[in-house]
Amino acid sequence: MKYTLVSLLFVFLGQIAGAQRATTFDPATDVVAIRKNTDAIEMLVDPEALSLSVRESMPGISSVDSVRLMRFGRSGYLLAHCRSNTETTVTLAILLAETSAGTFYTDQLVISCSSTGNCRECSLTPACACVKGSGSCEQSVRLINLKKVTFYPRN
Repeated sequence: MKYTLVSLLFVFLGQIAGAQRATTFDPATDVVAIRKNTDAIEMLVDPEALSLSVRESMPGISSVDSVRLMRFGRSGYLLAHCRSNTETTVTLAILLAETSAGTFYTDQLVISCSSTGNCRECSLTPACACVKGSGSCEQSVRLINLKKVTFYPRN
């Protein structure tokens, strides 16, 4: 009986230790990144939560392969590599608004660069251009509010 109780206790404690908490990302209030020094910024939000917010905010985006921070000129952006419902590759640059305290929030400005023809991947730096394949890329600028999401990590 004593061994059974100890075994159950270890199993239960292991499940508690392995459980991960849900992450909520609210673009209206959450700081996305902070300035580390003059050249570097550090992301504070889980990239998977940002990916979920992008997918939920932009109809037509079926998956987000990666989200990372990028600097273009003097501005910071979230750079998201995505796929559309038609399997077109889409690169999104979401502007980050910086406060005087060195914190960054998402802005509404989204620059998108999507592949056309036989282009398999577009790049936004220095301009929207095809980097893999023989097609071309199309650039657009939109104002989009990212949605508040709750992300549940997979165990």
